[in-house]
Amino acid sequence: MSRLLNRLESETRSARDSVSADCLLAERACYRARQGHLDEAQETIRVLRSRYDAQPIDFVIAWINLAEGILHHFRDMDISRAREKIHRAYALSEVSQQEHLIARTAAWLGHMDYLRGDVESMVRNLRRSLQTAMPDNHAALSRSCLVVADAFHFSGQLQLAQPWYTKSRVHATAEGDEATISALMHNMAWLRAANLRQIRFCGLAPSPAGDLALLSADSILNFDQLLGTASLKSLVPILRAQILSVVGDCSQALVLYEENLTIAVQEGLRRMHSNLLADQAWCRLQLGQIDAARRDALAAEDLLDSRGHHDDRANTHSRLEQVFRAIGDSPSELKHAALAANAWNQHAQLQQRFVAQLGELSQTPQRK
Repeated sequence: MSRLLNRLESETRSARDSVSADCLLAERACYRARQGHLDEAQETIRVLRSRYDAQPIDFVIAWINLAEGILHHFRDMDISRAREKIHRAYALSEVSQQEHLIARTAAWLGHMDYLRGDVESMVRNLRRSLQTAMPDNHAALSRSCLVVADAFHFSGQLQLAQPWYTKSRVHATAEGDEATISALMHNMAWLRAANLRQIRFCGLAPSPAGDLALLSADSILNFDQLLGTASLKSLVPILRAQILSVVGDCSQALVLYEENLTIAVQEGLRRMHSNLLADQAWCRLQLGQIDAARRDALAAEDLLDSRGHHDDRANTHSRLEQVFRAIGDSPSELKHAALAANAWNQHAQLQQRFVAQLGELSQTPQRK
Protein backbone atom coordinates (compact mmCIF):
# COMPACT_ATOMS: atom_id res chain seq x y z
CA MET A 1 0.00 0.00 0.00
CA SER A 2 1.33 3.45 -0.89
CA ARG A 3 2.36 5.93 1.80
CA LEU A 4 -0.33 8.34 0.61
CA LEU A 5 -3.06 5.72 0.86
CA ASN A 6 -1.83 4.69 4.32
CA ARG A 7 -1.88 8.29 5.49
CA LEU A 8 -5.36 8.98 4.11
CA GLU A 9 -6.79 5.90 5.78
CA SER A 10 -5.11 6.70 9.09
CA GLU A 11 -6.30 10.32 9.03
CA THR A 12 -9.83 9.22 8.13
CA ARG A 13 -10.00 6.95 11.17
CA SER A 14 -8.75 9.72 13.49
CA ALA A 15 -10.67 12.62 11.89
CA ARG A 16 -12.13 15.10 14.37
CA ASP A 17 -15.61 14.94 12.81
CA SER A 18 -17.60 13.22 10.08
CA VAL A 19 -17.26 16.10 7.59
CA SER A 20 -13.46 16.03 7.81
CA ALA A 21 -13.56 12.24 7.40
CA ASP A 22 -15.73 12.56 4.31
CA CYS A 23 -13.32 15.05 2.71
CA LEU A 24 -10.56 12.53 3.26
CA LEU A 25 -12.72 9.80 1.72
CA ALA A 26 -13.19 11.98 -1.35
CA GLU A 27 -9.44 12.59 -1.52
CA ARG A 28 -8.94 8.83 -1.30
CA ALA A 29 -11.40 8.37 -4.20
CA CYS A 30 -9.30 10.82 -6.25
CA TYR A 31 -6.23 8.71 -5.61
CA ARG A 32 -7.90 5.36 -6.27
CA ALA A 33 -9.27 6.69 -9.56
CA ARG A 34 -5.77 7.74 -10.56
CA GLN A 35 -4.56 4.23 -9.72
CA GLY A 36 -7.24 2.76 -11.99
CA HIS A 37 -9.53 1.37 -9.25
CA LEU A 38 -12.48 3.06 -10.89
CA ASP A 39 -15.38 1.04 -9.49
CA GLU A 40 -14.12 1.55 -5.94
CA ALA A 41 -13.78 5.29 -6.53
CA GLN A 42 -17.24 5.46 -8.10
CA GLU A 43 -18.83 3.71 -5.14
CA THR A 44 -17.17 6.08 -2.66
CA ILE A 45 -18.43 9.05 -4.68
CA ARG A 46 -21.96 7.58 -4.75
CA VAL A 47 -22.00 7.17 -0.97
CA LEU A 48 -20.72 10.69 -0.39
CA ARG A 49 -23.23 12.18 -2.82
CA SER A 50 -26.09 10.48 -0.98
CA ARG A 51 -24.91 11.93 2.35
CA TYR A 52 -24.84 15.54 1.15
CA ASP A 53 -27.73 15.71 -1.32
CA ALA A 54 -30.14 17.06 1.27
CA GLN A 55 -27.72 19.38 3.09
CA PRO A 56 -24.77 20.23 0.85
CA ILE A 57 -21.60 21.77 2.27
CA ASP A 58 -19.66 23.76 -0.32
CA PHE A 59 -16.16 22.45 0.33
CA VAL A 60 -17.32 18.83 0.67
CA ILE A 61 -19.20 19.07 -2.63
CA ALA A 62 -16.03 20.59 -4.10
CA TRP A 63 -14.08 17.49 -3.05
CA ILE A 64 -16.76 15.21 -4.50
CA ASN A 65 -16.76 17.08 -7.83
CA LEU A 66 -12.97 16.91 -8.00
CA ALA A 67 -13.13 13.15 -7.46
CA GLU A 68 -15.80 12.82 -10.15
CA GLY A 69 -13.75 14.87 -12.60
CA ILE A 70 -10.64 12.77 -12.05
CA LEU A 71 -12.75 9.62 -12.38
CA HIS A 72 -14.12 10.77 -15.76
CA HIS A 73 -10.61 11.52 -16.95
CA PHE A 74 -9.15 8.16 -15.98
CA ARG A 75 -12.16 6.12 -17.04
CA ASP A 76 -12.06 7.10 -20.73
CA MET A 77 -10.04 10.34 -20.96
CA ASP A 78 -13.24 12.38 -21.31
CA ILE A 79 -11.68 15.84 -21.04
CA SER A 80 -14.87 17.88 -21.43
CA ARG A 81 -16.83 16.08 -18.69
CA ALA A 82 -13.79 15.92 -16.43
CA ARG A 83 -13.10 19.63 -16.83
CA GLU A 84 -16.75 20.54 -16.15
CA LYS A 85 -16.67 18.69 -12.82
CA ILE A 86 -13.26 20.06 -11.85
CA HIS A 87 -14.29 23.59 -12.75
CA ARG A 88 -17.31 23.20 -10.45
CA ALA A 89 -14.97 21.98 -7.70
CA TYR A 90 -12.73 25.00 -8.25
CA ALA A 91 -15.66 27.44 -8.07
CA LEU A 92 -16.91 25.88 -4.83
CA SER A 93 -13.40 25.99 -3.39
CA GLU A 94 -13.26 29.72 -4.11
CA VAL A 95 -16.69 30.24 -2.51
CA SER A 96 -15.63 28.40 0.65
CA GLN A 97 -12.15 30.00 0.60
CA GLN A 98 -10.37 26.67 0.95
CA GLU A 99 -6.91 27.66 -0.27
CA HIS A 100 -5.41 24.16 -0.28
CA LEU A 101 -8.33 22.98 -2.42
CA ILE A 102 -8.24 26.06 -4.67
CA ALA A 103 -4.61 25.27 -5.46
CA ARG A 104 -5.34 21.61 -6.16
CA THR A 105 -8.42 22.16 -8.34
CA ALA A 106 -6.68 24.96 -10.26
CA ALA A 107 -3.77 22.58 -10.94
CA TRP A 108 -6.14 19.96 -12.34
CA LEU A 109 -7.93 22.61 -14.43
CA GLY A 110 -4.53 23.54 -15.86
CA HIS A 111 -3.98 19.85 -16.64
CA MET A 112 -7.27 19.66 -18.56
CA ASP A 113 -6.46 22.90 -20.41
CA TYR A 114 -3.08 21.49 -21.43
CA LEU A 115 -4.73 18.38 -22.85
CA ARG A 116 -7.12 20.45 -24.97
CA GLY A 117 -4.44 22.93 -26.06
CA ASP A 118 -5.95 25.99 -24.36
CA VAL A 119 -2.67 27.76 -23.62
CA GLU A 120 -4.01 30.95 -22.03
CA SER A 121 -6.44 29.17 -19.70
CA MET A 122 -3.78 26.63 -18.76
CA VAL A 123 -1.31 29.34 -17.75
CA ARG A 124 -3.99 31.29 -15.85
CA ASN A 125 -4.99 28.22 -13.82
CA LEU A 126 -1.43 27.09 -13.18
CA ARG A 127 -0.50 30.58 -11.98
CA ARG A 128 -3.46 30.51 -9.58
CA SER A 129 -2.34 27.13 -8.26
CA LEU A 130 1.32 28.06 -7.86
CA GLN A 131 0.52 31.38 -6.19
CA THR A 132 -2.04 29.88 -3.79
CA ALA A 133 -0.35 26.63 -2.75
CA MET A 134 1.56 26.59 0.52
CA PRO A 135 5.00 24.88 0.27
CA ASP A 136 3.60 21.73 1.90
CA ASN A 137 0.64 21.45 -0.50
CA HIS A 138 2.48 18.70 -2.32
CA ALA A 139 -0.60 17.44 -4.17
CA ALA A 140 -1.21 20.79 -5.87
CA LEU A 141 2.44 21.56 -6.53
CA SER A 142 3.31 18.13 -7.92
CA ARG A 143 0.41 18.39 -10.38
CA SER A 144 1.09 22.01 -11.41
CA CYS A 145 4.79 21.38 -11.91
CA LEU A 146 4.04 18.23 -13.91
CA VAL A 147 1.76 20.16 -16.27
CA VAL A 148 4.40 22.84 -16.82
CA ALA A 149 7.01 20.13 -17.50
CA ASP A 150 4.70 18.33 -19.92
CA ALA A 151 3.90 21.51 -21.82
CA PHE A 152 7.59 22.38 -22.23
CA HIS A 153 8.40 18.79 -23.25
CA PHE A 154 5.46 18.72 -25.69
CA SER A 155 7.03 21.81 -27.27
CA GLY A 156 10.35 20.02 -27.80
CA GLN A 157 12.04 21.83 -24.91
CA LEU A 158 13.16 18.98 -22.66
CA GLN A 159 15.93 21.11 -21.13
CA LEU A 160 13.31 23.61 -19.91
CA ALA A 161 11.02 20.79 -18.79
CA GLN A 162 13.59 18.97 -16.64
CA PRO A 163 13.60 21.35 -13.62
CA TRP A 164 9.79 21.18 -13.49
CA TYR A 165 9.84 17.38 -13.73
CA THR A 166 12.27 17.40 -10.81
CA LYS A 167 10.02 19.69 -8.74
CA SER A 168 7.02 17.48 -9.51
CA ARG A 169 8.89 14.34 -8.48
CA VAL A 170 10.14 15.94 -5.24
CA HIS A 171 6.61 17.01 -4.22
CA ALA A 172 5.07 13.66 -5.24
CA THR A 173 7.72 11.80 -3.24
CA ALA A 174 7.09 14.01 -0.20
CA GLU A 175 3.38 13.21 -0.54
CA GLY A 176 4.01 9.49 -0.96
CA ASP A 177 2.08 9.78 -4.23
CA GLU A 178 3.27 6.96 -6.47
CA ALA A 179 0.42 7.58 -8.90
CA THR A 180 1.84 10.99 -9.81
CA ILE A 181 5.32 9.51 -10.19
CA SER A 182 3.78 6.94 -12.55
CA ALA A 183 2.02 9.72 -14.48
CA LEU A 184 5.32 11.61 -14.74
CA MET A 185 7.01 8.53 -16.20
CA HIS A 186 4.13 7.90 -18.61
CA ASN A 187 4.08 11.48 -19.81
CA MET A 188 7.84 11.70 -20.28
CA ALA A 189 7.84 8.50 -22.32
CA TRP A 190 4.89 9.51 -24.53
CA LEU A 191 6.33 12.97 -25.14
CA ARG A 192 9.79 11.56 -25.86
CA ALA A 193 8.17 9.33 -28.48
CA ALA A 194 6.10 12.24 -29.88
CA ASN A 195 9.22 14.40 -30.23
CA LEU A 196 10.99 11.50 -31.94
CA ARG A 197 8.18 11.11 -34.50
CA GLN A 198 8.10 14.85 -35.18
CA ILE A 199 11.86 14.87 -35.79
CA ARG A 200 11.67 11.89 -38.14
CA PHE A 201 8.62 13.03 -40.11
CA CYS A 202 9.74 16.65 -40.42
CA GLY A 203 13.36 15.80 -41.15
CA LEU A 204 14.53 18.23 -38.47
CA ALA A 205 17.66 16.29 -37.52
CA PRO A 206 18.82 12.71 -37.14
CA SER A 207 17.85 11.39 -33.73
CA PRO A 208 19.32 8.40 -31.85
CA ALA A 209 16.59 8.60 -29.19
CA GLY A 210 14.67 5.45 -30.16
CA ASP A 211 16.43 3.17 -27.66
CA LEU A 212 15.91 5.72 -24.88
CA ALA A 213 12.21 5.99 -25.74
CA LEU A 214 11.84 2.20 -25.57
CA LEU A 215 13.69 2.11 -22.26
CA SER A 216 11.29 4.74 -20.89
CA ALA A 217 8.30 2.63 -21.98
CA ASP A 218 9.75 -0.49 -20.33
CA SER A 219 10.39 1.47 -17.10
CA ILE A 220 6.73 2.51 -16.96
CA LEU A 221 5.57 -1.07 -17.36
CA ASN A 222 7.84 -2.28 -14.55
CA PHE A 223 6.85 0.55 -12.21
CA ASP A 224 3.11 0.10 -12.81
CA GLN A 225 3.37 -3.65 -12.27
CA LEU A 226 5.16 -2.98 -8.96
CA LEU A 227 2.40 -0.59 -7.87
CA GLY A 228 -0.47 -2.73 -9.12
CA THR A 229 -1.79 0.10 -11.29
CA ALA A 230 -5.02 -1.07 -12.89
CA SER A 231 -5.79 1.68 -15.41
CA LEU A 232 -5.28 1.91 -19.15
CA LYS A 233 -3.14 -1.20 -19.54
CA SER A 234 -3.08 -0.96 -23.33
CA LEU A 235 -1.25 2.37 -23.35
CA VAL A 236 2.30 1.09 -22.84
CA PRO A 237 2.03 -1.58 -25.59
CA ILE A 238 0.66 1.08 -27.97
CA LEU A 239 3.48 3.43 -26.99
CA ARG A 240 6.00 0.67 -27.70
CA ALA A 241 4.36 -0.04 -31.06
CA GLN A 242 4.68 3.61 -32.10
CA ILE A 243 8.35 3.74 -31.12
CA LEU A 244 9.15 0.41 -32.79
CA SER A 245 7.56 1.52 -36.06
CA VAL A 246 9.69 4.69 -36.06
CA VAL A 247 12.95 2.82 -35.40
CA GLY A 248 12.13 0.19 -38.04
CA ASP A 249 10.98 -2.88 -36.09
CA CYS A 250 7.63 -3.09 -37.89
CA SER A 251 7.17 -6.80 -37.23
CA GLN A 252 7.07 -6.41 -33.44
CA ALA A 253 5.12 -3.15 -33.74
CA LEU A 254 2.41 -4.86 -35.77
CA VAL A 255 2.04 -7.62 -33.17
CA LEU A 256 1.46 -5.00 -30.50
CA TYR A 257 -1.02 -3.07 -32.65
CA GLU A 258 -3.04 -6.18 -33.48
CA GLU A 259 -3.20 -7.19 -29.81
CA ASN A 260 -3.95 -3.77 -28.29
CA LEU A 261 -5.34 -1.25 -30.78
CA THR A 262 -9.05 -2.01 -30.31
CA ILE A 263 -8.74 -2.01 -26.52
CA ALA A 264 -6.69 1.21 -26.57
CA VAL A 265 -9.43 3.01 -28.48
CA GLN A 266 -11.98 1.78 -25.92
CA GLU A 267 -9.73 2.91 -23.05
CA GLY A 268 -9.47 6.49 -24.25
CA LEU A 269 -7.26 6.75 -27.33
CA ARG A 270 -10.21 7.36 -29.66
CA ARG A 271 -8.76 10.69 -30.80
CA MET A 272 -5.62 8.84 -31.98
CA HIS A 273 -7.48 6.07 -33.81
CA SER A 274 -6.71 7.32 -37.32
CA ASN A 275 -3.09 8.01 -36.36
CA LEU A 276 -2.62 4.49 -34.98
CA LEU A 277 -4.34 2.84 -37.95
CA ALA A 278 -2.11 4.76 -40.37
CA ASP A 279 0.94 3.59 -38.45
CA GLN A 280 -0.39 0.03 -38.50
CA ALA A 281 -0.86 0.36 -42.28
CA TRP A 282 2.80 1.39 -42.60
CA CYS A 283 3.89 -1.65 -40.57
CA ARG A 284 1.80 -3.98 -42.74
CA LEU A 285 3.32 -2.44 -45.85
CA GLN A 286 6.86 -3.09 -44.60
CA LEU A 287 5.93 -6.75 -44.10
CA GLY A 288 4.47 -7.12 -47.61
CA GLN A 289 0.80 -7.08 -46.55
CA ILE A 290 -0.19 -4.70 -49.36
CA ASP A 291 -3.95 -5.25 -49.42
CA ALA A 292 -4.26 -5.08 -45.62
CA ALA A 293 -2.12 -1.94 -45.59
CA ARG A 294 -4.43 -0.29 -48.13
CA ARG A 295 -7.50 -1.22 -46.06
CA ASP A 296 -5.98 0.26 -42.91
CA ALA A 297 -4.94 3.41 -44.77
CA LEU A 298 -8.44 3.94 -46.17
CA ALA A 299 -9.95 3.31 -42.72
CA ALA A 300 -7.52 5.84 -41.22
CA GLU A 301 -8.66 8.39 -43.85
CA ASP A 302 -12.30 7.81 -42.91
CA LEU A 303 -11.54 8.34 -39.20
CA LEU A 304 -9.57 11.56 -39.65
CA ASP A 305 -11.05 14.48 -37.74
CA SER A 306 -10.15 17.84 -39.27
CA ARG A 307 -10.81 19.42 -35.85
CA GLY A 308 -8.54 17.01 -34.01
CA HIS A 309 -5.20 17.72 -32.38
CA HIS A 310 -2.64 19.14 -34.79
CA ASP A 311 -0.02 16.50 -33.96
CA ASP A 312 -2.49 13.61 -34.33
CA ARG A 313 -3.46 14.87 -37.78
CA ALA A 314 0.14 15.61 -38.73
CA ASN A 315 1.32 12.11 -37.81
CA THR A 316 -1.61 10.52 -39.63
CA HIS A 317 -1.09 12.49 -42.84
CA SER A 318 2.66 11.86 -42.79
CA ARG A 319 2.19 8.10 -42.47
CA LEU A 320 -0.56 8.06 -45.13
CA GLU A 321 1.67 10.03 -47.49
CA GLN A 322 4.32 7.28 -47.11
CA VAL A 323 1.81 4.45 -47.49
CA PHE A 324 0.15 5.86 -50.61
CA ARG A 325 3.53 6.65 -52.17
CA ALA A 326 4.62 3.05 -51.65
CA ILE A 327 1.46 1.58 -53.20
CA GLY A 328 1.60 3.97 -56.17
CA ASP A 329 -1.39 6.18 -55.41
CA SER A 330 0.13 9.54 -56.39
CA PRO A 331 -2.99 11.73 -55.97
CA SER A 332 -3.50 10.49 -52.41
CA GLU A 333 0.21 10.82 -51.67
CA LEU A 334 0.27 14.47 -52.78
CA LYS A 335 -2.94 15.26 -50.91
CA HIS A 336 -1.60 13.89 -47.63
CA ALA A 337 1.80 15.54 -48.12
CA ALA A 338 0.11 18.95 -48.32
CA LEU A 339 -2.16 18.22 -45.35
CA ALA A 340 0.78 16.93 -43.30
CA ALA A 341 2.80 20.09 -43.97
CA ASN A 342 -0.12 22.27 -42.89
CA ALA A 343 -0.80 20.24 -39.72
CA TRP A 344 2.88 20.20 -38.72
CA ASN A 345 2.97 23.97 -39.20
CA GLN A 346 -0.07 24.39 -36.90
CA HIS A 347 1.53 22.06 -34.37
CA ALA A 348 4.76 24.09 -34.41
CA GLN A 349 2.79 27.30 -33.84
CA LEU A 350 1.09 25.73 -30.79
CA GLN A 351 4.47 24.64 -29.46
CA GLN A 352 5.77 28.22 -29.81
CA ARG A 353 2.74 29.58 -27.95
CA PHE A 354 3.31 27.14 -25.09
CA VAL A 355 6.95 28.15 -24.74
CA ALA A 356 6.19 31.88 -24.89
CA GLN A 357 3.43 31.70 -22.27
CA LEU A 358 5.30 29.30 -20.01
CA GLY A 359 8.29 31.62 -19.98
CA GLU A 360 6.12 34.16 -18.17
CA LEU A 361 4.76 31.51 -15.81
CA SER A 362 8.29 30.52 -14.79
CA GLN A 363 8.63 33.93 -13.11
CA THR A 364 5.51 33.39 -10.94
CA PRO A 365 6.44 33.85 -7.24
CA GLN A 366 5.37 30.99 -4.98
CA ARG A 367 4.34 31.15 -1.35
CA LYS A 368 6.89 30.57 1.36
